[in-house]
Amino acid sequence: PTSHSCVLWTRVPTAFQRNDQIVTVHLQVATNAIFSQDAMIHAVDVGTSAEWDFTVAQRATGLLPFTEYFYRFTTAEGYVSDIGRAKTLPAEDAVTQNVKLAVVCCQKLSAGYYTAYADLATRDVDFCIHLGDHIYESDGENVRPGDPLDGREAQTHADYRAKHRAYLLDPHYRRVRSQVTFIHLWDDHEVYNDYTSRDVRENSQRVNDARRAFFEYHPFERAAVHGETYRTFALG
Repeated sequence: PTSHSCVLWTRVPTAFQRNDQIVTVHLQVATNAIFSQDAMIHAVDVGTSAEWDFTVAQRATGLLPFTEYFYRFTTAEGYVSDIGRAKTLPAEDAVTQNVKLAVVCCQKLSAGYYTAYADLATRDVDFCIHLGDHIYESDGENVRPGDPLDGREAQTHADYRAKHRAYLLDPHYRRVRSQVTFIHLWDDHEVYNDYTSRDVRENSQRVNDARRAFFEYHPFERAAVHGETYRTFALG
């Protein structure tokens, strides 16, 4: 988020995809959850396809600082997303008395249930900072099933995409992603444990595949895929 914009994300479900064809997704942003005509702020069509695993990340602009908005995505094929909420940052010159932040990290799917996310979705917070490890390259624990790779370590672009999709099948994680504005960082397990700059050079294809999947499945503008991403957030 910025003071005047937010990147909003969805994935078109399999039932509404069109093989290798482009699917046009319509994004609406409004000041109320019923999207009445007088509340509409932003509307735009954006295309997605198998190239991006049918994910969409679109920046909505022209928004007011430190203001909550509602958004949804639809397609002509019949997809209607859940209604999401997003919040812009305070203006950088604002005297901001109270900004409420949540901080999360290290959400290994096979190691436990996301009850913390169930709680967070009910709380009055302005933003959630995710410190990384949105996925783990291998899920060895047996607290709960659902690993799409059956314990095998992710190696390819398709593997990492499958991991992100499996994690987002969790209803608590999916709900909190739609109800709270996240600021996402990545850590090592988005790729593999404790990888280093040498690994980046020697295992560049795997690292690039993992990072590509990360950017596909989180609210980053597509240009971020092609280079390093450094960001600064000023809260008033």
